[in-house]
Amino acid sequence: MAFKGRNECKSFISSLLVPDKSRITAEAALMSDWVQKLTLESASKDIISASVARNLSTFHLVESLKRIVLAQLVVQASERELELARKTFSALDKNGDGRLSKAEIIAGLHGSSAEKDLEQFAESADFDKDGFVDYRGTAR
Repeated sequence: MAFKGRNECKSFISSLLVPDKSRITAEAALMSDWVQKLTLESASKDIISASVARNLSTFHLVESLKRIVLAQLVVQASERELELARKTFSALDKNGDGRLSKAEIIAGLHGSSAEKDLEQFAESADFDKDGFVDYRGTAR
């Protein structure tokens, strides 16, 4: 027996597995036919509670607020501060991929008093929770 909605599911996943610039937005993903169909089916079966929906909405708002605050910090930074941030980022980015893994951050600061604070920062600045801090993602 074939999985019901298999083609829609494959299409949805394919639209997410593309480079950043051509990837669909979170809003478009939530409005996709497959997600909408699942949402309607789930709602009719009372699988997704209202509290889960509120929690997801709150999570999205908090993540958006983090990005806004970080963008504002970048806007207010002087050229000297931005250049220092770029150099620091590049020095920590050992493999040159434009992203800092938690391990790269910790290795760059090993032994310093700020190591634990920066470990917490790395976790909070990893917006998409993929284990990396992306310079493009933080400086939008």
